[in-house]
Amino acid sequence: VVQLLFQFPFLLQKGLNPFKGRKIWHPEIKKVVTLMGPTVFGAAVYQISILVNTILASYLPEGSVSYLYYSDRLVQFPLGVFGITAGIVVLPLMSRQVVENKLEDLRKTLSEGLCFIFFITIPATIGLIVLGKPIISLLFKRGAFTLEMTEGTYIALVCYAIGLFAASGTRILVSFFYSFKDAKTTVKAGIAGFGTNIFFALILMRYFSYGGLALAVSIGSIVNLIFLVINVRKKIYNLDWNIIIKRGLYIMISSVLMGISIFAADSTLKGFLDYSFSEFLFRVIFGIAAGLLVYLGCSKLLKLPEYEIVTKLLRRNF
Repeated sequence: VVQLLFQFPFLLQKGLNPFKGRKIWHPEIKKVVTLMGPTVFGAAVYQISILVNTILASYLPEGSVSYLYYSDRLVQFPLGVFGITAGIVVLPLMSRQVVENKLEDLRKTLSEGLCFIFFITIPATIGLIVLGKPIISLLFKRGAFTLEMTEGTYIALVCYAIGLFAASGTRILVSFFYSFKDAKTTVKAGIAGFGTNIFFALILMRYFSYGGLALAVSIGSIVNLIFLVINVRKKIYNLDWNIIIKRGLYIMISSVLMGISIFAADSTLKGFLDYSFSEFLFRVIFGIAAGLLVYLGCSKLLKLPEYEIVTKLLRRNF
């Protein structure tokens, strides 16, 4: 409520009174509401899958629900900050390009948007996998949270992190179809992803317990992404695969080198420090700093355009 009310003085300052002379039930609002339900389902399949899998985890040994919950908190950080935000940011631009029939520009926007998401989420995935245990220990390991719980949370974290790029990429693609006022495709993709999740959850939980449930969410997210990518052809010629594959390869190379540097930094520190809060804090800060330095350095050497975007944003903010 405060966040909403905070914006009104600034709107009035710009001469924009949202209530003056306006019909609350405007015809355009009807269109938005009609599209919103199916589109929200398409965008929220990841969260729905996690909810259902949490219910399934209640049939597994004690602690399974907690492992899934804590690991999901960590994955939601990059997903919420970058994945969802990117989808919101590109929607008005893509909608305008659809209205103006600039399909080639739209193709470029979608391809560039996916590249930017992969530029953030692929290194985030590797970072979470390599530095997962110190991060979990730093945030949660105290009181009743034991070493065994750290191990359990880490297993779930790795399985969730595998699908991070797909869950984030889906947000961009949902915005793409929404710009065409096409909610049906996102619903179909959501059903495919959710159905895949349920199918694999019921199988994998028998063999890999809670880790299988987390992995099922990732598999469902990847299927959802693939379904949407295949259907892009119905709207535009295709994605710019030359850009995506080339940059994707460079991002993978940079991310792997980053992962090696984080592992080396963390392994070096492990031998000199005791298992205290300050140790985990130092390991996480030092590991992230080393990884960020290597990743941005490689991105600059490989001349990735995303490097310029990120560094420009950082310079502007600082």
